[in-house]
Amino acid sequence: MINSLVLIWLVLIARIDLKEKHIPNKYILAGYILWTGNLAWQVVAGREMWMSILTDEFAKSLVGTLVCGGVLFLIALLSKQAIGAGDVKLFAILGLFYGVQSTLRIFVYTLLVMAATAILLMAAKKLTRKDALPMAPFALVGLVLVVIAGI
Repeated sequence: MINSLVLIWLVLIARIDLKEKHIPNKYILAGYILWTGNLAWQVVAGREMWMSILTDEFAKSLVGTLVCGGVLFLIALLSKQAIGAGDVKLFAILGLFYGVQSTLRIFVYTLLVMAATAILLMAAKKLTRKDALPMAPFALVGLVLVVIAGI
């Protein structure tokens, strides 16, 4: 169920990023609220021992958000902000939900699909090297490949 909610959340963000080339903070906040609600639901529903959820899941999520958000933050700094702050925050939230390994896989697929699209658009003369592509739509593809399709 949570994967469906994250997918819907990312579809909304992808649409906005595609249109405005910007991810508003209210959608980032919605991701944090969704994650907090999911954690609370797991505790209340008693799927597992609540202490285990609060320690294991929280630790996995914390490491995921720090590593994934941190990696993208460093890339943004080193690449003179070729990656926007909204993209950094987006992947930090994905790190909360999916941990380090899955989120980094999502990021790799995001970059691969984004690069292939950029090459095709440049070949068709619809994009130049100076143009920017919004990352969230490609993150959506990466999420679908890793989480939904299991690739």
